Amino acid sequence: MTATDRPDQGEPPGRDLRRTGLLIGGLVLLAAAAVLSIAVGAHAVPPADVVRALFDYRGTNDDVIVRDVRAPRALLAAAVGAALAVAGALIQTLARNPLAEPGILGVTAGAGFAVTVGAALGLAGGQGGQLLCAVTGSVLAALLVL
Repeated sequence: MTATDRPDQGEPPGRDLRRTGLLIGGLVLLAAAAVLSIAVGAHAVPPADVVRALFDYRGTNDDVIVRDVRAPRALLAAAVGAALAVAGALIQTLARNPLAEPGILGVTAGAGFAVTVGAALGLAGGQGGQLLCAVTGSVLAALLVL
């Protein structure tokens, strides 16, 4: 592969450095937001104690609150946000439309319709049945649209 065959030949020099800097800056902001969200609650924990509880567990009440309740919740929130971002990017890529989102394409309505039909037929009695109906309805709606 020669220099003229590179797909990024039209990009200005230093673009990779800017991307890396933006990524690192975003991760720092995410970590700061996570620490602040862990600190806020019915029992406020100072941010310094949150960081100490995450890295130096001593068994105090604050440590238990941070490690057993709030940190897993913050990690789950970050994971769900990342999954939704990836899902949005995938649906925009598949539809070849930067404005595409599940509500506009009818995927959300398909899931709701399937849960309603499943409840009427007695298939969606529990949470597992509702989840299965919702996934089936959303997949069928997405296939119908695409």
